[in-house]
Amino acid sequence: MTVKQLTLFKNIDEKEIQNLLIMELHNYRALKVQIENKKEREEAGVIDLFPPVRKEDQLNELKVRQVDRALNRSLDFTERRI
Repeated sequence: MTVKQLTLFKNIDEKEIQNLLIMELHNYRALKVQIENKKEREEAGVIDLFPPVRKEDQLNELKVRQVDRALNRSLDFTERRI
């Protein structure tokens, strides 16, 4: 009699996950710069230096904070360097 193992997750394509992660980390770097630039403009009192294209500032700030937290708390020193 053969036993079939139950799985909770469907098969994961590791290459697809790697590509997704690369894309998200690339976007993260750009978002982080965007947020730093916005804070710098606010500190200088220059609000409308660049007109906003989309109203996603809060969503982007949340995403950057959560990726920062994930990178800083879930990776060891060597993993963060990579």
